Amino acid sequence: MTIVEVNIDKMNEVGLTPNGWVMLWYLYHNKPCRIGPSLSSILKKQGFLSDDGTLTDKAEKLFKEDIKNLSDDKLKEFLVELREYFPKGIKTGGKPVRSAIGAITINKMKKFLKEYGYSKDIIIEATKAYVANRKTDNYRFMKTFTYFINKQGEDSTLAAYCEMIENGEQQENTTPRIGRTL
Repeated sequence: MTIVEVNIDKMNEVGLTPNGWVMLWYLYHNKPCRIGPSLSSILKKQGFLSDDGTLTDKAEKLFKEDIKNLSDDKLKEFLVELREYFPKGIKTGGKPVRSAIGAITINKMKKFLKEYGYSKDIIIEATKAYVANRKTDNYRFMKTFTYFINKQGEDSTLAAYCEMIENGEQQENTTPRIGRTL
């Protein structure tokens, strides 16, 4: 069963019918659906579908969540999703890198979002890049999930990785290796 979230205020504001909203929602979430020719024609005239039947930017904006305005419950869901990228069973400084998500972590993310304003997609890609980078060094010196977002007295590691992703930079593992050569 699929549950479609309908923002009635937004739907009315842009002049969509419930059927139009649901069809656009299905397309946005890459779910299979059939749009009849009359509804397709209306959505094209309203600027929600292009001539080839794909979503326009106008349509995509309807469904993109403004991460800064998420409720605490939705923000916690997002944090749980992000934390899933951190490896299980790995500790740093005696603490699991997959730290608990409570009020402190939620508040850190709220502060991060207010200060930096990165999108969900950028934050997810930055998190993946950080974990991949630490994996190349067997997770040595990996920060806990909460400290990755922000650690008091330090710049945000998450923000640095978000900036790197936005700029299209690739992070290289530059941790020096000390060892003997024969």
